[in-house]
Amino acid sequence: MDEARLFQVLPPLGLDLDQLPLVARAWREQRLRMGEMLWEQGGPASEIGVLGTGRLAVFVDGEEIGAVEQGDAVGETSGFTPGALRSASLQAVEPSTVFLIDDFEFGRLRQALPAFHGAVVDLGLRTVAKRIRATDLRIARMSQGVLPAPAATPTSGLSRLWRALRRATGGESCPPLLPLLQRQHGLAALPGSCLEQLAAAFSPHPFEPGEVLLREGEPGDSAILIATGEVQVLRHVRHRMADILATYEAGGVLGSLTLVVPGPRTATCQAAGAGWLFRMDRAAYQSLTGRALLAWRASTLATLGLQLRNANALLSGFQAGSHAGGPLPEAQLQRLLAAAGALEGLAT
Repeated sequence: MDEARLFQVLPPLGLDLDQLPLVARAWREQRLRMGEMLWEQGGPASEIGVLGTGRLAVFVDGEEIGAVEQGDAVGETSGFTPGALRSASLQAVEPSTVFLIDDFEFGRLRQALPAFHGAVVDLGLRTVAKRIRATDLRIARMSQGVLPAPAATPTSGLSRLWRALRRATGGESCPPLLPLLQRQHGLAALPGSCLEQLAAAFSPHPFEPGEVLLREGEPGDSAILIATGEVQVLRHVRHRMADILATYEAGGVLGSLTLVVPGPRTATCQAAGAGWLFRMDRAAYQSLTGRALLAWRASTLATLGLQLRNANALLSGFQAGSHAGGPLPEAQLQRLLAAAGALEGLAT
C-alpha cells in the first residue's frame, strides 16, 4: 500500500506519524477497469472504502441513480451495521482506484485509534449528506405540489399563552429522554455517562397542532427527536403548493442532515397535533466530545444511510424520462413523495 496515495484522499486523521503505517497496512488498493464492477447489489457488505481516482456509477435494481466521485466514501454505513447487504451496485465508468478496509480491520482500528474512527465517520457523513441532497434535488425536479404550502407561524402571544395554559392545567408532560435515545441506532449499549452527556445536548419543547417546527428553505441549525405526537413532513415544490411526504411519531429523528452539512431545509416539518420534542441545535452538537461525540456521529451516519437506502428502494424502477409533461400519474407521484419523505427522517 502506498501511504502517500491513501492519505491524499483520507481526511485529516489526527494521528501520530508512527501510527500512519499501522493504518495504511489495514487498507488494500483495488484497481478497476472501465465497466468493471466493484460491488453487486444484495452482496454482503463487509468492506468500506474511499474512491482514490476515477468515477463510479451507482445502480439500484438496474437503474442508474447517482455517482461516486473522487474522495467520496463507499459502503460508508456497513461498518456500523453488522450483517448489512449492499443496497446498490457500483460500476467503474472510467479506470478507477478504490482503497478498501474490511470490517475486522476497521473494528480493530476503531478500538485502538479513536481519531481514525472519527475521521472515517466524518468522511461518511459528508458523503451521505451529499448523496441525500443530490437525490432530493432529483425528486424535487420530478414532482409537483398539490396542497397549499404551510403558512408562517411565528410564535405569538396567543401561542405562548396556549403553551403556558397547557402546562398549568396538567396537559401531557414531556416523557424522559434517555429511553428515546436508547432507541436510536447504536446507542442502546452506551454507558450511562455517555447517554447523559448526549441528553444534556437536547432541550425539551412542547408543540401545538399545526405548528411549523422546521421550515423548507430556511437555514438548518437543529435536529429534532419526537417525544410524543405526530409530525408531518411536507414539500413545497412549485406554485406555493405542498404535499405530505411522510408522518413520523415518537422516536422519529428529523433535520439531522443540516447539522452535518449546513444548508437550507429541504422540507417543512409541521405538527399534526399537540406533543413534545427534544431539540439539538448546532452549538450543542459541536459541544459534544469524546465517546458521546463519536457515538452520536456514528448513529447519525447510520440513520442518514438508512434514509438514503429507503429512498433509493422507493425510487428503483422509476423512469424519469417516461412522462412527457404535466402532472405525474398518481402512482408515480406517490412513489416520489414517499421517497422524498424517507430522505427527511427515520422512524425508530
